Amino acid sequence: MENLEYLVKDEIDTYGPMRLSELEFKMSMGEIPDSCFYRSTMEDEWHPITDLKKKLGERSEGSGLMPGKTDALFFFGLVLFFFGAAVFFFNKYAGDGVLLLSLAAEIGAVVLSFKREGRTAIRTVGNIIALMWAGFQALITLGFIIATFS
Repeated sequence: MENLEYLVKDEIDTYGPMRLSELEFKMSMGEIPDSCFYRSTMEDEWHPITDLKKKLGERSEGSGLMPGKTDALFFFGLVLFFFGAAVFFFNKYAGDGVLLLSLAAEIGAVVLSFKREGRTAIRTVGNIIALMWAGFQALITLGFIIATFS
């Protein structure tokens, strides 16, 4: 699918050939409306452009600028960690509580990612790095808790 070239047809004109990346870019910029049709240069049958949008949407789900649900939960936990570290200097017990919530959110995000999302090499490496960070963060949180009770 990546190496093929595509033609796009609206009511009057036919555009192309163009690579999938160029076609995808033009669709995202709104240059190709939903009323158009497409076909690869290797076939004769025209398909609605909305079919291609669905395929590309399924392929790129979870990618882009906005993180997926589990990534967002992990980032939320990361923000909570820094917030908890700041709160610790004003109220040690509240800071410890926020740090523990942060740790729970991060570990929960990794566990959910392993259980619910498809396993790819990139996602697995990301989850391992996230677990390494959570382990490091657990040591830091333990240091804060020891400082609270000493």
